[in-house]
Amino acid sequence: MVGGFVGIGLIALGIFKYRDRKLILIGVTALMFTVVVYGSIFLYVNSVQFRKDVSPMSQQMETSLISKIEFYKSQKGQYPETLEQLWAFDNFAEINDPIMHVSHGPNGSKYYYTRIGDKYTLFSAGVDMTPITADDIFPLMKDLDTSKIGYIREIQH
Repeated sequence: MVGGFVGIGLIALGIFKYRDRKLILIGVTALMFTVVVYGSIFLYVNSVQFRKDVSPMSQQMETSLISKIEFYKSQKGQYPETLEQLWAFDNFAEINDPIMHVSHGPNGSKYYYTRIGDKYTLFSAGVDMTPITADDIFPLMKDLDTSKIGYIREIQH
């Protein structure tokens, strides 16, 4: 970002103070470099590849969220109705799906959570950002006995 400000400053100095084409050229180069770098970052963050790269982190965060949901139940006697209700109870509960967060912003970026009676389901919409498709991402539950917790992998259509 500094390159953009330096570039603008050098262009202004080159035009108004020193009337030097080389200074203007250096300023334009610095400005263009900044635009290219930040443009590339923007394109990557909004790409399918970024969502693929972030998928493992999303799954780990979901798995961690399971323990926070279970703790909520142990304290409140029932599962939260929404992830926002969980977050109000525990501000450290990361309820935003990093895959969705970049594209949809903070308001449309939560994991998909549904309380179903005394059970619940939790998942990420995955790389295609469309829920209930083949690429949905579920918490890693291979080492846990899911019969002792309320998590179910069932998706409500």
